[in-house]
Amino acid sequence: MRKILNNLLILLGVRILGLKALNIIFIEIIYRNYILSVSPEIPFYIVRPKEAEVISYLSDGHYKFPWVFKKNNIYYFGRLDFRDSSGIVFLDLLHDILGINHSVYKKAIIVLDNVNSLTSAEFLMEKVQSLCCYEVPHLLVVYPSIRKDNKTYYLKDNPKLLEILRQIEESGGFIIQGTYYDKDFSYKINQDLNLLASYGIFPVAFKFYDISDKSKYVDPGKYFNILLYDDLIITKKLYTLLYPINLGEFNPKDPKNLISILEKARNMLALRDAIVGISIPVYVNVKEIEKLVINLKKLGYDFMDFSKEPYHVENENLIIRNKEGKKYILSKVPLYEKTPVEKFFDKFIEYLRVILVFAVTSFILIIIWLIKNRHKLYEKDEKR
Repeated sequence: MRKILNNLLILLGVRILGLKALNIIFIEIIYRNYILSVSPEIPFYIVRPKEAEVISYLSDGHYKFPWVFKKNNIYYFGRLDFRDSSGIVFLDLLHDILGINHSVYKKAIIVLDNVNSLTSAEFLMEKVQSLCCYEVPHLLVVYPSIRKDNKTYYLKDNPKLLEILRQIEESGGFIIQGTYYDKDFSYKINQDLNLLASYGIFPVAFKFYDISDKSKYVDPGKYFNILLYDDLIITKKLYTLLYPINLGEFNPKDPKNLISILEKARNMLALRDAIVGISIPVYVNVKEIEKLVINLKKLGYDFMDFSKEPYHVENENLIIRNKEGKKYILSKVPLYEKTPVEKFFDKFIEYLRVILVFAVTSFILIIIWLIKNRHKLYEKDEKR
């Protein structure tokens, strides 16, 4: 793989320097008008090029050292690793290397993740209303089924949540399908897609859950053309678009987590077509979510509106696609309807609830009456 990458870089006119690095601790990259943080432990190769155009410098906090320069239409890099900021600089320069004039934008994808049948409807509504106040589009990752304690729970088991999800869609929000990994992953994804459609919920994209193997994009790619994945930048594989969740999962319990996320987001600003994505578990406190959103806005990020994205979802029973900014749905999936037994059971529960309320109320009234009339009762006993 490395050999293939090296050959590709040579074709692009890119060289990776192999000179010995000086014993200097670098703390930041200076690239155009941006300052990108780097770990002091990361080694860089630096040179003093003659008659070359220096494109980016390293800094130890006091002095600048060239590490990216251009000479005779060949770009030289003192480091190239997509796990750190050197990869961001390379990806932005790739536009110039390939001669592509790309539009400039800074977009953030914020998804409320892990919404399932065990999620409190009221709890979810609180988060949605908070995001609405900051004009953040509603993107919810919904799991149609979840297994816990050897039992499977479905969205239909939480009618209040189901109703709120429908309301969110009707008000312009977007549902992203999540599916827990299964041996027959393709079948499970399709099954969950039909299940959501039967509830009147129509997802526009798919998000992976804890899958490290990138080849797995093939399975959801059979049905969804937009996938959310743990990657650095937006990429295209055949007809599939992989949108990055490159800031990871928000975990406010870790005091360093927010700092790390914002540092990554600040570094990504150096990309002229920067997209950052973050997954927020639905249980996270509203104030913590608001703090994150405010800081991303301060950095200059807008939030991605999926009504402008070219989503297309399709299986044997269903088509969901963006048609001139409107959600077009063609579904042959029968809508979920409770069986006669389920309806009878619901009625039985309703009557049982009424009887229980009546019994409890009667018991309380009797207790109150006894307390108020206890003296009279004692007097009657004494007379006897």
